[in-house]
Amino acid sequence: MAITIACRKFNSAFLSYCLVFAVFVLLVTGCASTPPIQTKETESRQAWSLRIMPEEMVVAVSPVRQTMQIAGSFATVVGAAITAAQDAQNRNRIEAALGSLNASDLFREAIGKEMTTGRDGSNRIMVPPPQDIRNPQERREADRKRFSALRKQGITEVVDVTLKYGLFGPEGELLAVVQASRIDTRSGRTRFREKWMVWAEPPNAFGPQGDPTRRMTPNITAPRLAAASYAVDRWLVSNAEPLRQGLLRLANGAADALSVGVNEKDIPNGWYILGVDALRRKHYQDARDFLEKAIQGSPDNTDYQLAYAVTLDRLKQRDAAVATVEQALKNHPDQPRLLVNLAWWLASDERRAAEAETLFRRAIELGAPEYSAVRKAIQKAQKAARNR
Repeated sequence: MAITIACRKFNSAFLSYCLVFAVFVLLVTGCASTPPIQTKETESRQAWSLRIMPEEMVVAVSPVRQTMQIAGSFATVVGAAITAAQDAQNRNRIEAALGSLNASDLFREAIGKEMTTGRDGSNRIMVPPPQDIRNPQERREADRKRFSALRKQGITEVVDVTLKYGLFGPEGELLAVVQASRIDTRSGRTRFREKWMVWAEPPNAFGPQGDPTRRMTPNITAPRLAAASYAVDRWLVSNAEPLRQGLLRLANGAADALSVGVNEKDIPNGWYILGVDALRRKHYQDARDFLEKAIQGSPDNTDYQLAYAVTLDRLKQRDAAVATVEQALKNHPDQPRLLVNLAWWLASDERRAAEAETLFRRAIELGAPEYSAVRKAIQKAQKAARNR
């Protein structure tokens, strides 16, 4: 009898243990086979990064090296030394004029406001930029590790932004170069990559084209051994207020370029930035299309109107360009840049040389630099008029 009772107790305890073990196994296998519930945020989390390189404003206006490069290697070395000394002198002047202002912070703030929101309205988190590695194999390995770390945070897409800014070329052009790459961290593939030049000033019909930040190619078509007298000076008048405002325009322009180019928004100033960039790259049809969108969004903006007029001129439509500027001057009669460009176009007709001279003088009185190209064009027209 006692043995029977003991066996029953043993069987009951054993069955209880078996039942507990079975429940444990079911829970474990169930958790392993059922994926965790994912929210929309964890399914498609986005990130962005920013690298400003170099960290400070670049000053590269001296043309000596680029010109002397034509004469061979020894002249190139001498020219490089002269260029370095001249640029260092100008850099010291600019830094002294700006005082405690950290221009790079302007870009971080403006770009940060734009990039924290993705194309679909979701939030982007800021992450460190990729390492600056020259060796291709080492760079690929570093990228692989970076993408793996980002995926562990639930990030499937990262937009890497790089930027440099400064005063470039013998005309003293204040600009920023912005590049954006959108990368899928799961595959490592770059889905989008584009670069834009952002200018602090609207283009001039008589001004240079191309990319003034590229200084390694010899300047054969227009060699010169000195920067324009106004290249740096015009930015430093009135306690460097033109330079301060120009840097602020660059920062906002860089953000607007990313707004249109990366986030696919409809921002008039973004279309303007893309339009001027296309104009400087001699993609005139694209420039016209972009600038028409900018003007549609802000029809009274004189910078947009001037850039559009210059584009029409490049498309061999000078009459339309002149008409565009003349119409803009009706609403803004004291806009110096409009006056200067109209003077330049009128100087191509000797019969309007006197009118061009009047417009140019008025522009200078309003603060425009005395552009040598415009002055020479007017003098040539005046001489032709006298010889008629």
